[in-house]
Amino acid sequence: MEVVIEIVGKIFDRLFDATWRQFGYLYRYKDTIKRLTDEAEKLEGTRQRVQAKIDAATTKGEDIFSDADKWIRSVDVITTKAKEFLKEEDKANKRCLKGMCIDPCSRYRFSKEAQGKIEAISNLQQEGHFESVSCKASPPGLITSSALSGNFPSRESITKEIMKSLKDENVSIIGICGMGGVGKTTLVTEISKRAIENKLFDKVAMAVVSQTQNYEKIQGEIASLLDMELPDKEGERGRARVLWNRIMKMHKLKQEREQKPELEKILIILDDVWEGIKLEKVGIPFGDDRRGCTIVLTSRIEDVCARMKAKIFKVGTLSKEESWGLFRDVAGGIVDNDDINPIARDVADECGGLPIALVTVAGELSNRKSMHEWIDAAQQLKKSAPTNIEGLDQIVFPCLKLSYNFLRYKEQQSVFLLCCLFPEDFDIPIELLMKYGMGLRLFQEVDAVDEARARTHKVVRILIASFLLIPGNDEQHVKMHDIVRDFAIKLSKDEQMFMVKAGIQSRNWPSADTFENVTGISLMYHDLREVPDGLEYPKLQALLLQQNSSLIVSNNFFEGMKDLKVLDLSSINFRSLPTSISLLTNVRTVCLNNCNFVNDSIDRIGKLTKLEILSLSSSNVREIPVEFSQLTSLRLFDLTNCKLLRRIPQNVISCLGKLEELYMKNSFMEWNFGSNARVIELQASPDDISLHFTLPTQFRFFDFSDRTKLRELPQGIVLGLKKLELVHMAIGSKKLDFEQGGDSSSNARVTELQALSKLTSLHIHIPGIRALPSDMPFQKLTNFVIGIGKSMAYNSCPSSRTLSLSDSITPQVDWFKNLLKKTENLYLCRIKGLNVVSPDFDDAVFNKLKSLTLAECEEIMYLLNTSKQTPDDVVFHNLEQLSLFGNPKLVAICKGELPDKSWSRVKAIDVNACHSMSSIVTSHLLQRLRSLQRFQAVNCEKVVYAFDFEELVIAKEETYKLLPMLQTLELTMLTKMEQVWKGDSQLMSLCNLKRLKLDYCLELKKLFSPALQQTLLSLEHLEVICCYKLEEIFGKIQEAQATASPSLGKLRFILMKSCTQLKTLFVPSIVESLVQLGTLKVQSCTTMKEVIADEKGEGAAKKKRIVFPNLYEIHLERLDSLICFCPYTTLEFPALEILRIDECPKMKMFGYGDQITPKLKKVLQGTKEHWFGSLNLTVQQLFKEEQQRKLVQRKSSPSNAASTYDYEWPPPTAEY
Repeated sequence: MEVVIEIVGKIFDRLFDATWRQFGYLYRYKDTIKRLTDEAEKLEGTRQRVQAKIDAATTKGEDIFSDADKWIRSVDVITTKAKEFLKEEDKANKRCLKGMCIDPCSRYRFSKEAQGKIEAISNLQQEGHFESVSCKASPPGLITSSALSGNFPSRESITKEIMKSLKDENVSIIGICGMGGVGKTTLVTEISKRAIENKLFDKVAMAVVSQTQNYEKIQGEIASLLDMELPDKEGERGRARVLWNRIMKMHKLKQEREQKPELEKILIILDDVWEGIKLEKVGIPFGDDRRGCTIVLTSRIEDVCARMKAKIFKVGTLSKEESWGLFRDVAGGIVDNDDINPIARDVADECGGLPIALVTVAGELSNRKSMHEWIDAAQQLKKSAPTNIEGLDQIVFPCLKLSYNFLRYKEQQSVFLLCCLFPEDFDIPIELLMKYGMGLRLFQEVDAVDEARARTHKVVRILIASFLLIPGNDEQHVKMHDIVRDFAIKLSKDEQMFMVKAGIQSRNWPSADTFENVTGISLMYHDLREVPDGLEYPKLQALLLQQNSSLIVSNNFFEGMKDLKVLDLSSINFRSLPTSISLLTNVRTVCLNNCNFVNDSIDRIGKLTKLEILSLSSSNVREIPVEFSQLTSLRLFDLTNCKLLRRIPQNVISCLGKLEELYMKNSFMEWNFGSNARVIELQASPDDISLHFTLPTQFRFFDFSDRTKLRELPQGIVLGLKKLELVHMAIGSKKLDFEQGGDSSSNARVTELQALSKLTSLHIHIPGIRALPSDMPFQKLTNFVIGIGKSMAYNSCPSSRTLSLSDSITPQVDWFKNLLKKTENLYLCRIKGLNVVSPDFDDAVFNKLKSLTLAECEEIMYLLNTSKQTPDDVVFHNLEQLSLFGNPKLVAICKGELPDKSWSRVKAIDVNACHSMSSIVTSHLLQRLRSLQRFQAVNCEKVVYAFDFEELVIAKEETYKLLPMLQTLELTMLTKMEQVWKGDSQLMSLCNLKRLKLDYCLELKKLFSPALQQTLLSLEHLEVICCYKLEEIFGKIQEAQATASPSLGKLRFILMKSCTQLKTLFVPSIVESLVQLGTLKVQSCTTMKEVIADEKGEGAAKKKRIVFPNLYEIHLERLDSLICFCPYTTLEFPALEILRIDECPKMKMFGYGDQITPKLKKVLQGTKEHWFGSLNLTVQQLFKEEQQRKLVQRKSSPSNAASTYDYEWPPPTAEY
């Protein structure tokens, strides 16, 4: 009874309060109207004070904060409404004896409406107490904030990241860097506004630093914006001390004023920083003393931000869509004209996303209605000659000239200008910049090619950090922004007298009154057909004509350019080299890459005695002329991929005593072995071996009886057989071809390399171990790719240390052992007698290796065997890539204990056709693979476990998990594999696994345990094919576990195919995690009855709807037993648009209840589309039609054909 009384009492109180409040509108009518009048007058007074502040700031040219503007507009709206209301109320009073006889309804309405306006006015009154309404405006000439603030996704995303960092107390300095004109100042101005609006800082001060740092000016600007006064009589140091102390004390003033134990937070923005500014010299607290002071600086030089230990944010150019949006906003509606629009878009594209260029060019063309003016502008920009576009010269180019002038060294400016010689958007090889730079003597105090290469990379890095260049497609290339290139071309023409017409596909030589002062010509990537005769180029230093394949160069063309230093004629089809090329006695760099010499005559190059760099890469040269022995200044000789090269005369190589780099990969291999005839391996495939050697005899046919042992032919066998032209022999599937050549004794010998004492880089292939001399001058080698033996199946990067040994035993010469210690990439293929790696090689080699490949080593059992003796030192410490192919006796990668940190950097392991392994990775190795990211195993017949760590014991205090970095796992044709991982799954963490693929793993029954499943935080792609015994993908997770971790939350793609024992795929607790799943394909799983099973019982499942928020595509194909997708609960597919159901004969409905599919409008079956109003109705109708079809079929043909599926067994043999 007491409870009832209490409830009734509360109801009465609430009813009384509500009634009294409504009654109050009637009896407090006059007081309410008077209060509204008074509050409106107060608000008007506050507005006048705020407006005065805004007017004063506007007079100073400052930017007004958006929240102040918004407040003024809101006040104007509410004030206007209040005045109109009071005017209406006054009229009502006059009509009814000053309100005495106003009817109760009107009285109630006026009073209630007035009360609402009073509350709105009071709120605005409280918001109107602005400490500051403005900040310092952007410097003149920069892009206005309205152009970039928050309008573009690229700018909004970086703004959010910077705002997030401003909230981080651990971040004291933020650096915003980017090329000139990209909008850094605009961005930082927007950030300062948001910082004030969001109350992240109490005060914001901004100072422009510029190239010539004036510390007194910087101090003054900061002090002024912080409402400080600095003493005029104090020097720079004294002013800095005063400013420092003043900022440090500002938080105390806030504590006293607001009685809050908080620091007054100050944001100081230093704009346009060119060199590392000394903060203590300005008087800005930093580091541990900053006490609420955060610094943001902008710079065109990334290294400046790095030196000041700033958290760096790079501002890039705008995307194509953003560029067009900005261009259209500035140019106006004229660009929507049907005729002008496509041209305007071309013009915008040529600005390359650089905001200052977009604004300048669009502003210049904004009032131009003539299509011809737009066409002219587009053509100028495409030709990189925008001389008549007003604004580029006055605004954009001077902005870039500042960055150019600030480069510290002449070589940096010179390399920058070299980059403009290449076509627009060209991926410029840094190696080519080095070759040109050496020829032009751009690098000071550089004495060697590798030093020049290092210097070039350093200069390029500086230019990228200065945002004058942009990174290329890889580390060996660089690019130049289109507008920056236009500027560089103009600058090179004015300062260096360059003529640049690269990549414009002209057939004619450019016309000019004279070429007397021209120092560089770039007509590369044209369609030139001929060159003029009789022209004089007395000052020409560089001539770049590559990629003009049809160009005909006359014999006297080079007569007028005797001071030429760099010549590039690559990718030109020469009938013969012009005779006048021999007059270029001062040339230092010549590039003839990918040239087709019809007459195969390049002997004229031998007269270029000052030549230092000669590149014939990928050319069809067949013979190196003996005249090349005169190239005694040659330092780099590139014969890479000269696959037709058969002859290098003896003693030519040994004459090149200054040679530092020799590149002969995929090139000459017909070395003269001295006591043996010339033997060469042309094809590396073990099933197709071709041998070529010189037969200077008269015989035309030759027969060998003991062919199975044929490897080399003693020279005496073929003496006198002068007419023998060709021998072709087949030994099983092996082919042996012998063709006539020159005298083998006249060809180069490997021993000639002994004369090259300065050699630092060598790429070479020697086809036989017997050709190896006992001593080689390889002590200085820092870059090498050396292949010994028949196999050439190795890769290399431009500056690698690669050694390949095949079809041989391990060489025992000292120079080989020493070279092995430097090797980073080691390839061992078909090595005789190798059953374990460690006894054959010195342990010192292991910690240099980054990549190790073992292929077809028939006797190897272990890569490393430490079962009898554990190494004292770490082994394979730097190894990143391990590949094992076709090693039939390999039992395990490692046997025995391993020292700590061994194998700790391995990122990828590939195992293929190693048929003696039962477990690929065992306990001792697994716990060392802390960096493993990719694991792939294919066609290993005896593998039962991919990862076996059952014997692994980890101490209780050890928190380390196994495989924490694994991202990709692919297991294919492991036909006897029963488990992927054997051992306690709680010791593992697959938190970084993104891709998992299983294919033809016939004995596999289960995949993830509940504990392991909980670690799948990053899995995106799951593919399981032809795992016929697989019964379970995802184990059942306890409710407590399900809420502990968001596993499977990133899974986007699932394919289940031909898993014939898989009866279900998911349970509801798993589905709840699949928030990113976009594609689900289930095919040929013949026993699957439902995709989603009920793990708790039918009644429990029906209480909760299952949602697939991002599932876009579902394929259900050849599922003989499938009854429905989910029979227990309603499903919701808000994103589903593609649903294919093929050959699911028992599927009567899609799921329980109504299926919510707002975007689905059809169900695909074969080539047809079906839809009958809803998903369930459509599936039901398809089932009925299928039943009718079968009924008709049975009547016409009693015997039904057997079902066929799209998988086959046995699978095709895997190749490695």
